[in-house]
Amino acid sequence: ETENGGWTLIQNRQDGR
Repeated sequence: ETENGGWTLIQNRQDGR
């Protein structure tokens, strides 16, 4: 669940940056 370069409202899960 990434849309803003890797961080969204669900960054707590997995940030793809």
